[in-house]
Amino acid sequence: MKKIYQPIFESYTLPNGIQLKNRIIIAPMTHTSSNLDGTVSEIEVNYYVRRAIEIEA
Repeated sequence: MKKIYQPIFESYTLPNGIQLKNRIIIAPMTHTSSNLDGTVSEIEVNYYVRRAIEIEA
């Protein structure tokens, strides 16, 4: 891997204090698939798993 891409694998702290493990993120495009209380549903987890597999391929 080229050295210029190394920062995407480093942690990052957002202004509100939340720390991300790395800088690889995806927008929350499936908010209608979450549970009524706003927690992540199994459908939503499966969606992101499928997306991750597509990205790796």
